[in-house]
Amino acid sequence: MSDKHRGQAERGAALVIAIFTLMLISVVATAMILMAGSETAMKGNYKSAMQAFYDAKAGLEEGRGRLWASPNNPNPIANCVFPAPGAVMPTTRVCYILNPSPGEVVDPTDQRSTNLYADTEYQSEWNAAIPGGAAFNAVASSSPIAGTGIAGPLYKWVRITPRTEASANFNSDEDSVIDNTPLFFSGLNVVDSKNTIPPGEGQVLTITSLAVTPYGSRRMLQYTVSVPLALTAPLVTFPSALTLAGNGVAFQGPGGGEDGRSSIFQINGNDSSAPSGTPSGIPAIGYTNSSDGSGVSTAAAPGSNYLSPAGTPNVSQVTLPPLLQTPAGLDALAQGITANADKVITGPVTQTDANNVFPAMSATN
Repeated sequence: MSDKHRGQAERGAALVIAIFTLMLISVVATAMILMAGSETAMKGNYKSAMQAFYDAKAGLEEGRGRLWASPNNPNPIANCVFPAPGAVMPTTRVCYILNPSPGEVVDPTDQRSTNLYADTEYQSEWNAAIPGGAAFNAVASSSPIAGTGIAGPLYKWVRITPRTEASANFNSDEDSVIDNTPLFFSGLNVVDSKNTIPPGEGQVLTITSLAVTPYGSRRMLQYTVSVPLALTAPLVTFPSALTLAGNGVAFQGPGGGEDGRSSIFQINGNDSSAPSGTPSGIPAIGYTNSSDGSGVSTAAAPGSNYLSPAGTPNVSQVTLPPLLQTPAGLDALAQGITANADKVITGPVTQTDANNVFPAMSATN
């Protein structure tokens, strides 16, 4: 072969190699572009999913916060708050907190397939349709916070229902029957109330929250809550600042202490959390036996040492809450305080010991 023909052949091979190299570079570049797009989409999906998760969790927290019927809770749910001691929230009770966007309708009771916010979880839990009265137990969300201009979480609804063995698909007492009676939390156990309600224990409620982001991510979260009534109920409903329970009780009054500092002796039944100008509270001293009234009233002098709200006697006969009228109730209260105490000191303890253990505590803290 001549040198001329050999050179032309080599130039053709170089062209093929160049074209192949360009194709390889194009394939790699295309793969990198697709990979970058996939990673961006994955990050976007993860972000949207996490936003839905935290929005739903925010709904759970709002539902839990509004279960307390107290002066510090301005937005309780009238029909769905923690039941008072001895009371039971019926298993047919269903309450919703609704949080629609402007101009949007959120109706979890609408079970049509076109409703993006239908509560289909209730049917799977209770094996029954949502009670018709549930729509009347719906209240508006407190989000966004009034006057702040801060946008709230994007959850759509929160549902509050009692917890039963049937709704939890859990046989708490292992009696081979899954009952549809309310569950209560007692110590470390969940007990069925079909036989009796444990004294001083709180009913178990279920909170369910649905969140849907503008990008279409959905997340439903759920947890169960209870309140240790053995600890909170007697303290919240205590009938007087100092209650003398029993028969033939004696009250020594100021000046009878070992230090004799009668000038600083004071019992205050006023509610310090009451709004200004609206006095409320309980008697300074209460007694449970009417025959003890005269002796206690005589010893409670001067009256300026015993403070009660306007219209409330400083010394009055009172009735103890049911939980404090039985040894079991008192024991439950003691166990509740012990279990929830920040610090337990084994006695005997002097005042100096207490001051050393709680240096941050004072009359105002």
